[in-house]
Amino acid sequence: MQTYQTLLPSNIYPFLESMASLYSSIEKKMHVAILAGEKIDSIEKRLAQGFQVDSTTVRNVYHNLKGKHSGIKELRKTQIKEIKSTISSIKKSIETRHKRVKAKLKAQQSASKHRFIIHQKKRRLRIKQQKLEKLQSSEISLCFGTKKLFKAQYHLEENGYSNHNEWLIDWCKARTSSFVMVGSKTYASGNQLCRLDCNGNLAITVPPCLVKEYGGKVTASKISFRYGQKFINIALTPTRHKRGKSYRNGTEKAVTHRFVRKNDNWYLHTYVELPDIPTITSYANGAIGIDLNVDNIAWLIMYERNILVS
Repeated sequence: MQTYQTLLPSNIYPFLESMASLYSSIEKKMHVAILAGEKIDSIEKRLAQGFQVDSTTVRNVYHNLKGKHSGIKELRKTQIKEIKSTISSIKKSIETRHKRVKAKLKAQQSASKHRFIIHQKKRRLRIKQQKLEKLQSSEISLCFGTKKLFKAQYHLEENGYSNHNEWLIDWCKARTSSFVMVGSKTYASGNQLCRLDCNGNLAITVPPCLVKEYGGKVTASKISFRYGQKFINIALTPTRHKRGKSYRNGTEKAVTHRFVRKNDNWYLHTYVELPDIPTITSYANGAIGIDLNVDNIAWLIMYERNILVS
């Protein structure tokens, strides 16, 4: 999956801000419900009714949140593995120090230095064991807006804030800085709610709760990507897909869009699968042969019937 980025026109920024705020609110409610053990089917129905959005919007939020949860779980596995390795190393070090203490005492020498080191290592061992227990038993911990920024409110001046309100503005922005619309190749433009065509026309379906303010859809034109435009166009190639006994007009590949705010500008990050490129070999393009021997390397280059040997 490859990602390509482009800057969006400022006329749709107010809508994107509203969408990001909406998605963020749904995501936090969903996170709490998932940790409480609620199934996604019941969550989807309840949140769709509560926020007055369609089920696809809720599923988009779920896809994004699921990715965050998976990332946290994978990170936790790595942390647990590293801590276990550290604990094992500390235990071995303590055993070695105990042997040195016995040797010092047998030789009637002072072992105070080694005992002090053992004491410090045992303290470190206990800290690591407590951290391991916490990682193995705790629920998924997710801070919307990052823990670093959250802690910055307790050290405002050190983090460049003159008062708490300045920090609060950044905190709210960080918690509503992006949202994703998951693609599906069984829909036109490879996405059900966000439709981008090869001519650079973008149309986003507005959720019911925002229709009164923005209308049924929000559009933008002249959307182009400096890099990857040809791969996006390939993904958008009209394709008929069979669904059961019928066919549906869609695209060659699914096209997923993530809207990201950065430095008060909104960017479109588009994800597409790269097309399969067949491997083609031909002696017309030249060939290299290498023979690895014990005392030498022999090589041969052939290009357009000319052969160079060494």
